[in-house]
Amino acid sequence: MCPNLSISGHQPQNILITGGCGFIGSNFINFMYNKWSDAVFVNFDKLAVGADPEHVAKEVQENGRYHFIRGDLMDLDVISVVLQQFKIDTVIHFAAITHVDESY
Repeated sequence: MCPNLSISGHQPQNILITGGCGFIGSNFINFMYNKWSDAVFVNFDKLAVGADPEHVAKEVQENGRYHFIRGDLMDLDVISVVLQQFKIDTVIHFAAITHVDESY
């Protein structure tokens, strides 16, 4: 279904996925992990309500191309270190607080 997964000629090598432990983010990682077989996946998640690192498939978690970092996107120092340490070239943003009462 996805014959060419590059975007405008860009082939992701080091991908930062925000919110990768939620429903959409974890399903994206589980689906794309073998499609982008040379890419490193860095899952950055605060683990808010409903998010769980176990939503990512065990076969992905146990592979050296996958890294999970628990953190808050509002912490610019941590984000800066992650971007530099993993040489991120692609960001896919799924992080969100879906419950209104927790958004304030």
